[in-house]
Amino acid sequence: MDGLIAFWRNRLDEREKTAQLAGGGEWRTECECEGLCEDYPSCSVVVGVKSNDITIYAEGGHDANQADHIAANDPKAVLADIAADRALIDLYQGQAGRDLPEGVHDGRDPDEQERDEDVKEALGEAVKIRAARFSSHSGWREEWER
Repeated sequence: MDGLIAFWRNRLDEREKTAQLAGGGEWRTECECEGLCEDYPSCSVVVGVKSNDITIYAEGGHDANQADHIAANDPKAVLADIAADRALIDLYQGQAGRDLPEGVHDGRDPDEQERDEDVKEALGEAVKIRAARFSSHSGWREEWER
């Protein structure tokens, strides 16, 4: 699991850098063509909320639905998604499991140890599910499949 987590952290770092270079901000859609274009509302524009540092026009490049999707996946949303993924990784890595060899007592009673192992296993599955978004990356290993 350590290899998967290292792989996933690297992908998150890459996405974070890309989102930050894109301004790190929030985007929205608007239409400058209302009442002017015969194909309104297909002429949506994606712009930065706090600044106009991003403007993507729909001049044949995308339709209104695609503009909404672009805006919904703005740098701010991507950075929030990355923070959630990192929190999941930290939760997984901090969760007690079967960290000691079988038969070695660590102060937990058997029921507590079993519960901790079940939680660790469930968190491990969540880690695999979230990390699988990057399964098309050349560094992905088949052994990480669920």
